[in-house]
Amino acid sequence: MRWPRFDGELAVDGALLAAAARDFGHLVHHRPAAVLRAGSVDDVARIVRHARLAGLRIVPRGAGHTTYGQAQVAGGVVVDLRGLDRIQAVADGMASVGAGATWRAVVERTMAAGFTPPVLPDYLDLTVGGTLSAGGISGSSFRWGAQIDNVDELVVVTGTGDVVRCSADQEAELFGAALGGFGRAGIIVSATIRLVTAPAAVEVWRLPYGDPAAMATALRVFASDGRFDYVLGIVTPAEPGGWESSIEAAVGAGQATPPVPPGSECEVRSFADWVRRVDEPVAVLRELGLWDAPHPWLDLFVGESALDRMLAEVLGTPVLRGIGPLRILLYPLCRSRFTRPALRLPEEEHCFLLDVLSNGTPAGATAMVAANQRLFELNRELGGTLYPISAVGTVSSVEWPPLPSGRGGRGRR
Repeated sequence: MRWPRFDGELAVDGALLAAAARDFGHLVHHRPAAVLRAGSVDDVARIVRHARLAGLRIVPRGAGHTTYGQAQVAGGVVVDLRGLDRIQAVADGMASVGAGATWRAVVERTMAAGFTPPVLPDYLDLTVGGTLSAGGISGSSFRWGAQIDNVDELVVVTGTGDVVRCSADQEAELFGAALGGFGRAGIIVSATIRLVTAPAAVEVWRLPYGDPAAMATALRVFASDGRFDYVLGIVTPAEPGGWESSIEAAVGAGQATPPVPPGSECEVRSFADWVRRVDEPVAVLRELGLWDAPHPWLDLFVGESALDRMLAEVLGTPVLRGIGPLRILLYPLCRSRFTRPALRLPEEEHCFLLDVLSNGTPAGATAMVAANQRLFELNRELGGTLYPISAVGTVSSVEWPPLPSGRGGRGRR
């Protein structure tokens, strides 16, 4: 096949193709026909136009942190966007950044100016384009919505290879479909994101609870009364059996001390240290060899009325424990804070992102994915939705919003 000339690097064999056939999940492996390490926005437009003429499927890729092949494509073209990592400007409460920039690089730049994105991923080495294509949820989302709710403008390469600047006021249909649309409407190549003032330090609270149900009740309260800036529920296995439940919460240092239950502990940390809080546990997983193990992770949006049922189902599914540490995370959400149409949440105002973060063996991962499928289908019956970063084998097309008219979606799904 004859390929266009690119500013970046095109590979049709070798290590780049092998790497593009893997992701963080280590569960599925689809080898592409080519990988383009884009060196410019024009490269992205060129490869989209070429793939359209050649009948090739195309998928964008950032850090490759998906768990079930969402950034892979068999026999098609993977567009590696990490070269588009320029942070163009931080001014007037906004940051203009390339899709390949990591959130670590973004927050380091914005902190130097006294600002931060209001919603940051816990793991900072994800790319801006990757999380904006997925949605982007954090412990601050009950207050600010998803990351995509804090974007003012995008530059998108559509399925026809056009480079389009879009916002809520200009090309609004494309803007809404690209944010949280997993690249189905086009490839995000840059974004202008809103910023808020960054605190110098934060009070980090550890709030213990006797059981997961009591913790979930407290999460509902905290999301409603706003006493904290960041709230996350954590459930881990206890020995010799049962579960330990706690809430990790944070608020800017120097504010009035929030009401907390007895036995709570507080630690004051610099904001820079706080945003890097998962670096140490990630390093431990790498040392144990678990970072490269299969990760059949499950991520469900659960309505408040179904939370107790779904939490009990998850805790009662032993196969999900896998190997190594298991963490079940609950992010409280307020639906009215979410404004972008492509990220689908339950219809209830109070809902939760329920994450099951486990490691599996190659032999055991199949059973874990099957358990994910069952839980996904049950949650859907109860009015819940799927966060499509999950390791779920079969997802109906009704889980995805329609593509915008006239823009030529890239045909990934």
